[in-house]
Amino acid sequence: MNSLSRVLERRPLRVNLTLGFSVLLAFAVGVGLINLQSQIHLIREIETLYQQEMLGVGNAKDAQMQYLLLGRELRQAALLGPGIEREKSLKTVAEIDDRLATELKELRPRLTTDSDIRLLTTFQAEYQAYKSNVQKAVGMMAQGN
Repeated sequence: MNSLSRVLERRPLRVNLTLGFSVLLAFAVGVGLINLQSQIHLIREIETLYQQEMLGVGNAKDAQMQYLLLGRELRQAALLGPGIEREKSLKTVAEIDDRLATELKELRPRLTTDSDIRLLTTFQAEYQAYKSNVQKAVGMMAQGN
């Protein structure tokens, strides 16, 4: 340390200031590059979180909403007498079913945990049974029952 002090004392002030500024500038650039690398990593993590988690939650909520709308619209069709209004309701039931299938299809690749995948598989199996009952109800309505 003493030898460094002696070397710096022998140099002119301009050289010492230039050397100090250069070291400080190199330190600032190094910290800036590390910060930039960290920000790039955080941006990638946030994008992954958005693509996987947030859109997945949105798909799950939309699927849940479609499922509820399906039951409501089927009940509405059952309450209506035979005619054009019932046909509209039954057409809406088919459209809602298509939207629900689309939401579930978009949801599957966004699931990351095994428990979520199992829950979705269980729901889809149960939904197939529900859908079968819906088809029976629609058939009974078509017969006028």
